[in-house]
Amino acid sequence: VRDLIPTELPGPGWPGATAAASNAAWPSGEQPRRLEAWPQTGAGTRNFTLHACWKTIALHDASRGWPDLCKNLFHAASRQDEPSCKQLCVNDPRCAVWQLNSVNGQGTQCWVGAGTDCGSRGGEPSDFSVLSGQRLLHGAIRVLKNMSGPMVRNLFNLGPYDSGNQATSITRCRGWCYSLISCQYWQYGPSGCWVDAPFYSSGRGMHPEGVVQYPLTTSGLNASVQMVAGEFIQHYCPPQYASTTGAPPAFARSVAGVGTTFQLAPPSPSPAAQQGGGAAFEW
Repeated sequence: VRDLIPTELPGPGWPGATAAASNAAWPSGEQPRRLEAWPQTGAGTRNFTLHACWKTIALHDASRGWPDLCKNLFHAASRQDEPSCKQLCVNDPRCAVWQLNSVNGQGTQCWVGAGTDCGSRGGEPSDFSVLSGQRLLHGAIRVLKNMSGPMVRNLFNLGPYDSGNQATSITRCRGWCYSLISCQYWQYGPSGCWVDAPFYSSGRGMHPEGVVQYPLTTSGLNASVQMVAGEFIQHYCPPQYASTTGAPPAFARSVAGVGTTFQLAPPSPSPAAQQGGGAAFEW
C-alpha cells in the first residue's frame, strides 16, 4: 500500500448551507471521508482492513501516573502478560487503550478498546489493580479546521473531567479523539468533552441517525451552544523516512516521544479556553 500524504484543507465556505456547498469548499470537491487517508485494503467495501502504522506513541502511561481505570474495554483472553497485551494494541490501529490488570491478585488480564472514564470509572468501584497500560496515538494527526464555536450535533459526551482546570481538560479531550482512529471531531464546552464516536453516539448502532452529518453543513451545527475549543482532524500514517534529519512535511504536528510530556500545537481556542494557563498531559 503506497504512502498517502493528505494535503487538503477546506476553504472559508466550509461548512456550507448545503451538502453541495460544503463539498465545494474542498479542493477535490468532496469533504474527506472517515479513515480515507489511512492505509487500508478494500477501501469503500464492508470488508476493508486497516493497516498498522509504523509510528505509535503513548499519550498516557500507567507508569507515569495515569490511572488507566477505563470502562468500555474488551477482554483479550488470549493475552495474559504485558508484552503481548501491549503488542495487540500497537498492531491494531483501532485500539486506543490497553490495560493489564489483576483481579484480587488472581492472575492477570488484558483489556483493550477505546476506553472511557479512565480517571475514576465515573465513580464506580473497581475490583482490579492496574499493573500497566497506555493510551496510544497511531500514526499522526492533521488539523483540518478549528471547531471552536457552534457545537457539532451528534457528538458523544464524555462529560466533564474529575480533576484539573479547563486547559487540562481540553488537552485530555483532544487526546481522546487523537487516540481513536475513527474520531474526526472533538469539542470542549459548558458540559465538558464531546467527541466523534459513532459506536457510542448511535447507541451501539441502534440509532444510526445519531452520527455526525456528512458532509457537515450548517444544519449539522447547534449555534445555541458555543464550544470554547475543538478541531476537525484527519488521521494518517506518515512515511517512514530513511533519514530523521530531514524536516517533516509542513502540515505535520510535533509530537514528543514515549516517556515525555505529550505536546501538540494548540488548536487556537477562544480566549475563554485559555483561562488557567498551560496544561501538562500527564493526568
